[in-house]
Amino acid sequence: MSDSASAIPPAWLEAVHRLEGARRVLVLGASDVGKSTFCRFLAERLGAALLDTDLGQKTVGPPGTVTLGRRDASLAALHFVGATSPSRHFLPLLVGVARLAAHAEPLVVDTSGFIESAGAMLKAQKAEAVLPDHIVAIERGGELAPVLAPLAHLPIVRLAPAPRARRRTDSERAAARRAAFAAHFAGATERHLDRRTVVLQRRDLPEHPAGLLCGALDSAGICRGLSLVLEADENSIRVLSPVPEIRVLQLGALRLAADGTELRRL
Repeated sequence: MSDSASAIPPAWLEAVHRLEGARRVLVLGASDVGKSTFCRFLAERLGAALLDTDLGQKTVGPPGTVTLGRRDASLAALHFVGATSPSRHFLPLLVGVARLAAHAEPLVVDTSGFIESAGAMLKAQKAEAVLPDHIVAIERGGELAPVLAPLAHLPIVRLAPAPRARRRTDSERAAARRAAFAAHFAGATERHLDRRTVVLQRRDLPEHPAGLLCGALDSAGICRGLSLVLEADENSIRVLSPVPEIRVLQLGALRLAADGTELRRL
């Protein structure tokens, strides 16, 4: 979004004024209300880092991860979850949120549009992991009430959806994920990992592992990027990865084609 008076909603400028001095801001809203655009704008205005907790529609870094962006929105750190939806993956998601949130302040936290039923519980747990001092609620007509109820002790800045926000189709969302995966693997090379020395985490390697998305960690246990399993035998695992040195593979729940197309979940 252009940083001009004609492009920025006046309510956003007022929100920045109210949030000056905030330490951690958690931004909530349903899908396609302009959360990510507002988060980028707010982070830039506050000079804050951006914690992207949306697994599917990423502002920073590749899908399937929780990511921390620098003030210029470049990738500073990531935590592998291994799925593009939080369903059945709350634990690794929340671990990633807590770990990355500990490394930056001031901080703006972007969230997914998953707000129904279990989504409301997930948002409350993200708040526990982040410990925000302010909430921004972007809603059309009260749909965030169940999400905001456990957070009523915090100052809440309420905003209407962005004027330019529009609902995206499932195919548009899938195309965005495919492009983000492809960008992450651009320039990746094939590597043969010795099964005697590489450590496998999260699950066992399936009988037919081709296409399995994995997190690639160094010897300190820090995720440095993603890997895609090409094939495996009893001696080695052949992967495609932009990460030069891989000590640990965290096995995910998603299979990808070489172009980033999602095939199926485990």
